[in-house]
Amino acid sequence: MANDKVFESLDRSYNNKTEELRVAIGEFNGKRFASLRVWWKGQDGQFRPDKAKGLTVRPKELRKVIDALLRMEQELTGELPPPPQQRQAVNQDDVPF
Repeated sequence: MANDKVFESLDRSYNNKTEELRVAIGEFNGKRFASLRVWWKGQDGQFRPDKAKGLTVRPKELRKVIDALLRMEQELTGELPPPPQQRQAVNQDDVPF
């Protein structure tokens, strides 16, 4: 988690707790995955991952998760998502999961 490639950090602080949601690419045992995890700031000022507040998504699942999130955004906000870019389908044989 320390070497994750972070694409976005969103402030989720509340009360006196400093937290952020990190959207990143992580790796475990040589396998890469998408990671959405809450990190909290300790008394020493260092951020640490919250083991109970997060999820990982396998590369072969990512497109369907993104599509579902876009549909959820439309349902929650009433706004249409931007038109999808040309997407290259993931070859399931190339994914290690």
